[in-house]
Amino acid sequence: MTHGTRRTAALAACLALASPALTGGCSFMFVRPAKTDVPSRHEAAGCTTNRWAPTVDVIVASLQVFRTLYALGLSDMDYQGMAINRSTDIGAGVLMTTLFATSAAYGFVTTGTCREVTGTSPSPYSRAPTRPTRVQQRQEEAAEEAAVQARARAKAAAAQANQNDEEEEDAEDPR
Repeated sequence: MTHGTRRTAALAACLALASPALTGGCSFMFVRPAKTDVPSRHEAAGCTTNRWAPTVDVIVASLQVFRTLYALGLSDMDYQGMAINRSTDIGAGVLMTTLFATSAAYGFVTTGTCREVTGTSPSPYSRAPTRPTRVQQRQEEAAEEAAVQARARAKAAAAQANQNDEEEEDAEDPR
């Protein structure tokens, strides 16, 4: 590999590694949070439950850690003729590690909130909820209807009691 080719390859590698840094990591790009109308109340409209983006961020951050540690083990002489020097390479590695680790944390927190709001199963190995049978549905509907009727009777009894109290007060206090 000639000096010019090596420099071009190093520059291309730097640009390839820096382009995700400019966009902020996979989670910052692809994970959509749950909508928040009121603080602490989330709406699940179109939020992301899949954790592939933060997982990729963890993998890239781990690779950046190893790359930075490798750069720390090299000497300045090893960087002679390269497009960047050792300290720049180490600084870029620390920056990219921080960026992708932050993106991963954001992704895991955001997808966790979305899973909580949507009720999505946290594990792909969990069983799907069982659907109630028709008999169970009818029983639930009958119980709900009975509860509605009981509330209506209680409300009517309370209104009748208020009316009786008002009539008694009017009868006791002739004006």
